[in-house]
Amino acid sequence: MQHSEFLTPFRRFNRFYANLLARFAGTFYNEALTMTEANVLTEIQQNSHITAQQISQTLSLNKGQLSVVLKKLEHAGLIQKLPSEQDKRAFELVLTEQGKAAVMAQLEET
Repeated sequence: MQHSEFLTPFRRFNRFYANLLARFAGTFYNEALTMTEANVLTEIQQNSHITAQQISQTLSLNKGQLSVVLKKLEHAGLIQKLPSEQDKRAFELVLTEQGKAAVMAQLEET
């Protein structure tokens, strides 16, 4: 298959899959969160005491974009920042009780 022959079906699949994931994230986590915010929340839930830098690397998010997401989640009371014991310049991110309840409520609905 030529490069140009592969590109069109690949782009079509990519658009389809991105739309599917966006719908799933909106339904799974609720419409108040974007797909990126839901992904960040899931990373924090699955990895105790993860840092913003680790999330940035795992999800391929730039620092500015991630900063906005973390501020929104913190303001909503879903996460909190704790000083890192390994690196005094960093913070570890954990779910609050409200954040844990929100994730568990969404899991129970599916």
